[in-house]
Amino acid sequence: MVGNGKLLQHTKDMAKELGVDQNIKFEGYQRDLVHYYQQSKILLMPSRSEGLPTAMLEAMSCGCVPVMSNVGNIKEAAIHNFNAKVIDRYDDVLGFTENIRDLLVDEPKEKVRCQIKTGD
Repeated sequence: MVGNGKLLQHTKDMAKELGVDQNIKFEGYQRDLVHYYQQSKILLMPSRSEGLPTAMLEAMSCGCVPVMSNVGNIKEAAIHNFNAKVIDRYDDVLGFTENIRDLLVDEPKEKVRCQIKTGD
């Protein structure tokens, strides 16, 4: 997880409380995210509000599948089951979980990209 937002400590505390803190590497603020995008299968952004996020576009250009809430101008670039997973509500935890699980089920990154682009 990259970033130093105001919820960072809360997120770390929650990860520890849930017993998943050993599965998450908190990287802090990073200027160059290309390396992280290239190593990742998904970009998760359950935002309450956005315009057209640069992070989403950067991640997509590196082959990362964005899993986003349907806010702002997201749908100008992110098309559900084509190049992204777009969840109607930012607080739909089950919707995010199911879509993330479907993308991460032990598939190599290249297979994930293929599935999402063809809509399978």
